[in-house]
Amino acid sequence: MVALFYADGQLPTEADPTYVQQTAAYKYLGTTAVITGPMIASGRSYIDIEAEIAEAALRRIIQAEEWAIFNGDSSINTVSFNGFSVQIVTNVVNNLAAALTATGTTIPQFDKIIKLIRLQGGTKLDAIFLSFGLQTVVNQIIAPAARYFIQNDANIDSLKAGANVVSYQSPIGPVPVVGDFFVNAALPYPINQAGSSGATGNLVSNVYFLRYDDQGCQMVDLVPIGRTELAKIADTVRFYLNEYTVLAVKGEPWIGSLINVSDPA
Repeated sequence: MVALFYADGQLPTEADPTYVQQTAAYKYLGTTAVITGPMIASGRSYIDIEAEIAEAALRRIIQAEEWAIFNGDSSINTVSFNGFSVQIVTNVVNNLAAALTATGTTIPQFDKIIKLIRLQGGTKLDAIFLSFGLQTVVNQIIAPAARYFIQNDANIDSLKAGANVVSYQSPIGPVPVVGDFFVNAALPYPINQAGSSGATGNLVSNVYFLRYDDQGCQMVDLVPIGRTELAKIADTVRFYLNEYTVLAVKGEPWIGSLINVSDPA
């Protein structure tokens, strides 16, 4: 910074920035469905079997994509895109399997990540994504610091136990707190793509601090999800659903993650 000052009559110091090209290869998600004619006919008086199968296939793609957004790793599955657990490398704090702690209504681990993002030039966050278990922990952290006012003549239905924290009041401003199943997915969605996550997920999980815009991260579609009919073989209806997409992290220093946080069963 000192070199930016220059004397009268001279030129400022020359600086030639170096650019590094980054690529995000599109990946392809899809599933094929086959329904027999008798199945369609037998369910006609009760339910539209073809529509049900199409919806189930669509849900499989959506869930696979959301799982990969957090947990995808192309070094394990070469046809997958990398998720946040791989792409976020700058603002990462390892909680070493410890639980979240609080100072009043603030969470020091959250504030540390947000400070790191701000020191890199980040100016906003759109959401804090965490598991259902850690969402409960955040609720429990805030609850003891809450104050309740109860009117004696109030309707008994207005009395509620617990707290539902939908936003974290951080130094960068209020940030929505979003619980997401796939941050710490339970069966049948293995996080490491090989073993099992268990019936209640892993014992530790991550918290992601994200901004989703042109200066943060985005899902970018080359071809949006759609349906293509396949050739008819015998008495069947055959089709597949697919999309070409990728998780593009455009401003990696402006997002962050708190990893290996103790996640209650």
